[in-house]
Amino acid sequence: MTAVQAGFYAAAFLALWTGLLRLVAGEAPFAEHGLTYTRVAAGYLLGGLAGGAVVGALLPVARSRGGTAAVGALAGLAVGAAMSVVASGMPPWRDPRGGDIALVTVALGAAIGLWFPALARRAAANSADGPP
Repeated sequence: MTAVQAGFYAAAFLALWTGLLRLVAGEAPFAEHGLTYTRVAAGYLLGGLAGGAVVGALLPVARSRGGTAAVGALAGLAVGAAMSVVASGMPPWRDPRGGDIALVTVALGAAIGLWFPALARRAAANSADGPP
């Protein structure tokens, strides 16, 4: 499975989970934040694909735990940016919480990168084998 496929599957899971919320609670939870279910699901899809593309492109960097944290942080930033585009449109974003959102997405991405040491092993194995 490629990193983009993994990002897509994660996004699909989140969209389904959010779909259950919509079935149970309707549009109210989304409307409270000025969103719709469709925009949230699109954000998950865009974020999953963007994050997966970042991970796939930077896989050679993920040879160590620090590398996986860095790749995860950048992927988290890509996911946060994708969600911001869906929620607020294209930059410049005027949301005063923008710095907080960036910090949280980078921190969560780094944490997730650290929790997946298999990423580092895969990167090391791929670089040892050379190009396909």
